[in-house]
Amino acid sequence: MARGWTGSAGLAHVEGRERGGVTVEIAIATPVLVVVTAFALWAASLGATYVRALDAAQTAARQASRGQDPGPLPNGMVLQLYPEAGAIRAVVTAEQASDLPVLAGFGATVRADATAAYEPYDGEPAAP
Repeated sequence: MARGWTGSAGLAHVEGRERGGVTVEIAIATPVLVVVTAFALWAASLGATYVRALDAAQTAARQASRGQDPGPLPNGMVLQLYPEAGAIRAVVTAEQASDLPVLAGFGATVRADATAAYEPYDGEPAAP
């Protein structure tokens, strides 16, 4: 039987070994696309966690430079303060694990730091 166009839909008649080729390609491509999409979502969540950590570090450094309590941090974040010459450095770290079963076992540590010069607070310098 010769190959040719059949039907009004314009579909080619496929015989023999080529039958089911599209199904195999879709079966291989679909899991790959799912993993790539999951990884992209996880990377976006890493970016959002970094922005939150940076904001927390900037706020903590500013508050500590005034001699005030840095205040609460977002869940899962750890703050470390380092006094330096005329300034204070705040480092915030957060562990970010994947919540998606496709990326089980993936994790990263997000770290953000900010430095602020000591500022006078209530008329007195806050420097130690």
